[in-house]
Amino acid sequence: MTWRVGVLFSQTGVTAAIERSQLNGTLLAVDEINKSGGVLGGRPIAIAYEDSAGNKDQAMNAARKLIGRDIHYLEMYNASEGFFAAQEIPGDDGMLLFTDHGIFMEFMPVSEYGKKDPKTIGLEDVEKGRNYALVISTNGGLWRYLLGDTIQFTSLRPFRIRVSGRLKHFINAFGEELIIDNTDKAIAMASEKTGAIVNDYTAAPVYFSDQANGAHEWLIEFEKEPDSMDHFIKELDSSLKNLNSDYEAKRHKNIALGMPVLHLIKKGVFSEWLRSKGKLGGQHKVPRLSNERILLEEILKLNNGAAGKLAI
Repeated sequence: MTWRVGVLFSQTGVTAAIERSQLNGTLLAVDEINKSGGVLGGRPIAIAYEDSAGNKDQAMNAARKLIGRDIHYLEMYNASEGFFAAQEIPGDDGMLLFTDHGIFMEFMPVSEYGKKDPKTIGLEDVEKGRNYALVISTNGGLWRYLLGDTIQFTSLRPFRIRVSGRLKHFINAFGEELIIDNTDKAIAMASEKTGAIVNDYTAAPVYFSDQANGAHEWLIEFEKEPDSMDHFIKELDSSLKNLNSDYEAKRHKNIALGMPVLHLIKKGVFSEWLRSKGKLGGQHKVPRLSNERILLEEILKLNNGAAGKLAI
């Protein structure tokens, strides 16, 4: 009799650089165990693995495939600073905000981030679908501590939230308020429609010049390139418009934003950039979005100009 064990590891997507080695380590360990006689009376272990792609929805689908039936799960939002929210009903939209757990919460619109005196609001003034940074004061001693996550309210009666990204990882050079939740979903949608598989990406603004309007510049490493780069760019742009009304408004007739600009990044360049910063391995990842161009320019330089630059 063989013991069959199912595991989920990202083999594509933004966490693949970390989890490929974890899968390889698991397979090596199982091989050693089997060669030494197996477990529980000499039974060998067989590993079945699926790609979670670093994405919750794909991970759930992969788990269902491994188990052979539907699964139930509850999402929660906690950190070393406190326990903030949890999903109380499986499949419900958003997590119930804990307003009575010794944490006083303020909500800073992301447009206020970086200002000398940023404004915050209370629960009575929050709106559904807007991005806020969570500011907390706790009975453990934190005072107006900026947690670093961005959240959106999915319900106001009761207050339910979802985590939408990280505060430092956004693009708002033209008022578009683009967050990782938008770009991760847009990348997934464009990939599905063009047959592409994306390993890693980052993006930053292209600022106005005398010759052209602004734009977003994307660096993407593909595991599998799309059927057409033009098609991929169009689908990416279209998905971002559907996901983010501010982006759509800035793209209207190219008033503020032109079509995205895409660079193909050679495999290994993102990992090399992380290594150059002493951050290869562990939980370190290339920032998905930046409101500045420093990171993007560093990675382009590492790419040595060998990637093709495509734009429409």
